[in-house]
Amino acid sequence: MFVFAPPALVQSQPASPELFHALSEALEGAPEALTDRRPARAKAEAAKAVALWDRNRGAVLAALTAADRDPFTKAMERLRTAQGDEAGLTALGAMAILEHHLPEGRLRWLAAADRLGMQAWILLGEGRTDIPDLAAAFRPLIDQDGGSHPTAVTKTRSELDRCQAALSRKDLPAAQKAAGILLDLVDAFEQPAGR
Repeated sequence: MFVFAPPALVQSQPASPELFHALSEALEGAPEALTDRRPARAKAEAAKAVALWDRNRGAVLAALTAADRDPFTKAMERLRTAQGDEAGLTALGAMAILEHHLPEGRLRWLAAADRLGMQAWILLGEGRTDIPDLAAAFRPLIDQDGGSHPTAVTKTRSELDRCQAALSRKDLPAAQKAAGILLDLVDAFEQPAGR
């Protein structure tokens, strides 16, 4: 016997960690276009993330907490029309929500450092000093590295100091440059041990 269930009654399967990772990677395209100094690409990159969201909306919403569903949905809807810095910052907000659903540990620390580094870079480019605490964002990567990435740890400490010093003297271009180098260092922490 075949039973028809109206679409509203069919439950979506929650999103897999792989889907959350794919959606985070798609969202990263918009702010990355800005940090790569190609702001015209931000809208197209945001559209890719929205397309993935449209195809997997039910699964993503089923996996998000009740408190995260509305803000995430609003961010994804804003991305439909956002351009430039707005697209990048909106995508970063959506990424922050997905980050809550990553298991505690290295993957989450990398995601947070990358996201907050991009946010700082964009805000500094807008002439703003209300940037995230990059030292706190990178602290778990440094403290838990265990000697796996000694060069990255040393350079990260140096660039964090450089960014803070530049902010203290209100040299936003120098602070933005340091934030950009910190973004490159996130990639170094993602590499196999010994670098």
